[in-house]
Amino acid sequence: MKKLKFLLIIMLCIPFVVNAATCNKDKYKKNLEIAEGITYNNDFSTGKKTWAITFYGISNNMYLVYNNKTYKPVNHSVTISPVSQGSKVTIEVLGDDNCGVLNYFFIEEKYLNEFYGSAMCEGYEDKLTACNSEFTKNKITKEYLEKVIYNYNNAIITDGDPKEEESNTTYNSFAKIKEFLLNWGVKILLLVFTTLVSISFYDSKFRKIKHRI
Repeated sequence: MKKLKFLLIIMLCIPFVVNAATCNKDKYKKNLEIAEGITYNNDFSTGKKTWAITFYGISNNMYLVYNNKTYKPVNHSVTISPVSQGSKVTIEVLGDDNCGVLNYFFIEEKYLNEFYGSAMCEGYEDKLTACNSEFTKNKITKEYLEKVIYNYNNAIITDGDPKEEESNTTYNSFAKIKEFLLNWGVKILLLVFTTLVSISFYDSKFRKIKHRI
């Protein structure tokens, strides 16, 4: 039983020992420097409506892995296609040094904006993001575009901040009251004063007549 356990431990440890023995650290260091200089660019196919990602500066002793598929360089470049719109791509760069991953690339492909330059976007190119970009992070649908156009036009119709409009209404009401007081205030005061004097005079007169004074 003890011998069986010992053999199992040895069998489990063998892959790690082999891997450590086959890892060329000097080559790994050189490959790391090369991998850091790898560049890429995106090309969109309007016919297929998919992306193609091309990587440059790849050494012949390296390869790329995407979706569990291996891509080897041709003339120091690798093209991965087709890549769907909106895809979040993770690509690994590995080498024949057997030391692990040399570099990672995380790429998020955009969506083709089918309404860019269309009749629906006419007049909104410099007003709405949904109309001024050929490629967008989120997919632009007809329903979404109709909604943002409606919201924009509705904002134009309201013509300003409701709070500002309320403030202007209050100011205009106060201005009218002030104007009314300036035009009629003195006259009203004179009328009230005259009325009070007349009431006082006739009240005194009435009391004298009542008491026959």
